[in-house]
Amino acid sequence: MEIAIVDDLEYDCGLLSRIIHQFLESKQIACQIQTFSNGYDFLQSFTPSRYFAVFLDIWMEGISGMDIAYQIRNSSSWCAIIFVTSEESYALEGYRVQAMDYLVKPILSQQVDSVMTRIILRFHAQRYIEVKENRISRRILLDDILYVRSAGHFLEIYLDGQAMCRSYMTLESFLDQLDAMDETRERFLMLQFPVCCRGYVVNLEKATAVDSDTVFLKGNLKIPISRSRRKQMQITYADYVFARTRRHL
Repeated sequence: MEIAIVDDLEYDCGLLSRIIHQFLESKQIACQIQTFSNGYDFLQSFTPSRYFAVFLDIWMEGISGMDIAYQIRNSSSWCAIIFVTSEESYALEGYRVQAMDYLVKPILSQQVDSVMTRIILRFHAQRYIEVKENRISRRILLDDILYVRSAGHFLEIYLDGQAMCRSYMTLESFLDQLDAMDETRERFLMLQFPVCCRGYVVNLEKATAVDSDTVFLKGNLKIPISRSRRKQMQITYADYVFARTRRHL
């Protein structure tokens, strides 16, 4: 898990980082914390699946924390946003970007501990796969995946927000990870991520429609369905929609 802190005041940034470190050490939780003194440097580093939580100072020179939050939400719906501010007058706008919470300066450890507890609970509730990209281990949330394509000895995992992760692994290994975490009898994850044609797996949660020979995905993406899988894909999509509806009842 990675967390980012964006604050142009060095003291406040360092204090928040130390408090988070102390909390994580007390819980024996491994985490990387990246600090940024301005929003532009953070946005250069940001990708939709990199940071699980971002602490944003609202008032900064250049680009404000609120503007950064809107850019985060344009590409990531799950990243936890926590505002750090000396004022509490941004509740409505924070609601629009689905902020998890506000920390009011001067920052107190009790405030941070409460927010971090919620972040950790949310992190453990997320389902993810583990891959290696350029020999660096990376966790990818299943909710971020649009589709997966086999490319020789590599797997290209296309994510929400136009990002792509390229990992040295097989499609079979990817499906095995899904199968290992799919503990229910209905095999929900295997319904959600079917093989639609040779070397392609789609996330039906991101599908806007499925016709006889194409899966239409979010962002106007079109993935072909092979002739031999057309009938099965229609059945799988119907079963997935039914299973998802039943889960939400």
